[in-house]
Amino acid sequence: MDDHEDRQREIGEKVILGYLAMVKVLGMLPIPISLPAKIDEEWTGADAAAAIVRSHDMILDLPLAEETKVLLVWMILDWLTALTFGTLDQSHPAVWRLECADYAILRLQAHAEVVIDHLTSGPDLE
Repeated sequence: MDDHEDRQREIGEKVILGYLAMVKVLGMLPIPISLPAKIDEEWTGADAAAAIVRSHDMILDLPLAEETKVLLVWMILDWLTALTFGTLDQSHPAVWRLECADYAILRLQAHAEVVIDHLTSGPDLE
């Protein structure tokens, strides 16, 4: 196995961890949004992406502060970016694609920390 394949595997694991972060954060909302808690052979990245996209529309209607809504949308976009670049790299390997995916997951994690802080530090309603 070469370094690029190792990096692909690492990014794949990070994409799954990013999805699990989304599951956690969306489940903490005042009106929780539930996503299946795992990606496996029966529940694929494409299924997860469809569920995440649906949650995007729901977030916009939740009684949350605008800043929190924006951070949630950024989390969704970053996860979709990581999934897309990670998937593209499978058929068209390029280091920059994996870097894009990696940085998207880092942003998602940073936004998740801020959103969790907003949700646990007191009222975050509009």
